Amino acid sequence: MKRILPLIFSVLLLLSGCGGKESASHSYEQISQQEAKTMMDTQDVIILDVREQEEYDSGHIPGAVLLPVGTISEKTAAAVIPEKDSVVLVYCRSGNRSKTASAALAELGYTGVYEFGGINTWPYEKEKKKGGFIMIVTVTFNPALDYLVYLPRFLPDELNRTEKESVVPGGKGLNVSVVLANLGVPSRALAFSAGFTGKEIQRLMENAGCETDFIPVEEGFSRINVKIKAGKEGEINGQGPKLDSRHVEQLFRRLETLKAGDFLVLAGSIPGSLPPDLYQQILQRVEKQALQTVVDASGELLLRVLPYHPFLIKPNHLELGELFGRTLHTTEEISQCARQLQEKGARNVLVSMAGDGAFLRAEDGREWFLPAPSGKVINSVGAGDSMVAGFLAGWLKTGDYETALRLGVAAGSASAFTEWLADRPAIEKQLAAVESMNQA
Repeated sequence: MKRILPLIFSVLLLLSGCGGKESASHSYEQISQQEAKTMMDTQDVIILDVREQEEYDSGHIPGAVLLPVGTISEKTAAAVIPEKDSVVLVYCRSGNRSKTASAALAELGYTGVYEFGGINTWPYEKEKKKGGFIMIVTVTFNPALDYLVYLPRFLPDELNRTEKESVVPGGKGLNVSVVLANLGVPSRALAFSAGFTGKEIQRLMENAGCETDFIPVEEGFSRINVKIKAGKEGEINGQGPKLDSRHVEQLFRRLETLKAGDFLVLAGSIPGSLPPDLYQQILQRVEKQALQTVVDASGELLLRVLPYHPFLIKPNHLELGELFGRTLHTTEEISQCARQLQEKGARNVLVSMAGDGAFLRAEDGREWFLPAPSGKVINSVGAGDSMVAGFLAGWLKTGDYETALRLGVAAGSASAFTEWLADRPAIEKQLAAVESMNQA
């Protein structure tokens, strides 16, 4: 494994110049979605949607003006931007297209151009609830840059050369937000960020169509995880920055803004610098807000939150067995354990079962087992998070547990069959397979 260190050093060099403004030849500035919203709320701006007509018609930011990137010229720009120094906010579904459009406007002499990446659904456009909109917030305590390296085989104590590599944002809560965005369901990714790696994670998340709210950590840098794909999977995970009570208090203040009916997703482990009962503290703190909480954790971390009646918990079948000191072999054994977790306070228990599918015991006592569609597993990282996202998307759109389970299984399978997290076409393909298996 020590021979992989040159690869880590290479990615550090690559990323150390990321973020901030574009090169001097393009006088536009990249900003976050939160900064864009603040500008919209406090000053006169022109919002440009640079997608195609059919994409614009399917949903856009209120007040946005359509100017497809391929049609930008001196004449078309002048028709919608009255002055060269007008403040112009540029967005689209693809971050690359918004950058191309921003650069084109800058080259035409527009000096107030701001680009805020690609979005799937603007965060203001949410499922309506009584008195407002449903907000989904995911929390990731230790996000990462996942450096994916592919090679035919890995030889210890040898120089190993990659065939290809990529860098993506990592962390269970972030994964949930990305898949939700791919399914057209907005969420806010709440995480902690340190150093240049933290800034890059936030940039990648926003380019993936996610609203972000990252809490800055003054020292250290957000971790880099090396994921080795060499026939078999292996990984080297970094530690990340040290968090303390000050950072947790900032998290609590952000959670205080959530309203009754909003969803709060807690996923993954707790950094060693924070108390092991932190999930319990969070649910105790927000208990009076009547939130719908989702917890994807294991062991004591999961057991401690059950008295607060989370809307959904999602252990995998191995983690479920460990809670009861046994190995689970049948769906009946899984059902027995799920019922016991409900007796302890959980409302809905979703159990991921790797390639075998998933089991759901709903709060009304109904149960379903759905097998997973067949396919070649390429990437096991993020499949469970994708299942959580698919379940939430299905539930929010239909309010039906079985439909939510089907979309959850489809999303989890689709991500397992791709190199990173599945996009909407891949999920819809697996959903058709799930529904076909269920009808057979």
